[in-house]
Amino acid sequence: MSTTTEGATAISTCAATRPAPTCPSIPISGDIVGLLCLRRAASGGLSSVVSAVTVHNEILKRHPEYLEPLYRGFHYIRREAALTESPVTPHRLPVFGARDGLISVRLIRNQINAACTKTGIPLKPIERSALDLFDELAQDPDIHLDMDLEVGDIQFCNNYVTLHSRTSYVDFPSPSAGATWSGCG
Repeated sequence: MSTTTEGATAISTCAATRPAPTCPSIPISGDIVGLLCLRRAASGGLSSVVSAVTVHNEILKRHPEYLEPLYRGFHYIRREAALTESPVTPHRLPVFGARDGLISVRLIRNQINAACTKTGIPLKPIERSALDLFDELAQDPDIHLDMDLEVGDIQFCNNYVTLHSRTSYVDFPSPSAGATWSGCG
């Protein structure tokens, strides 16, 4: 029996840069995220990266009004507390942050969607549009890069400015035979 992936709708420095079908979110924290290819998938499984700064600047060019909700941020489901009395962050977490002229990013769309579901409070139309444009830009073939990693290849990404994911894939029968995602930092 082989393993397949489908379904992530998140974009993040910790998650997918494409909506379904892709590898589900890989919630990795730390300054640097690393991917070591131990064995190639039977098919698919490209590593995708895109500059969050480029996505930010494209939003600024196309729809500057979308930056305000992205800087204001969103409530997230707290994965470690999803089944507790306080499953949602009490404060908003910004998608973009700026300090000393540097931009950083954090966006895990499925955790935002889960928070909306849990609270019963939907995204405002401008918030949904801003997130949809972010998703669209992160998938734009003119600004993102898909890499076909070979056995032994290691990829390191700055987790503050690089969005990363893995395209959909079919793995070999042994679940331990695929790539290993590892956070460093």
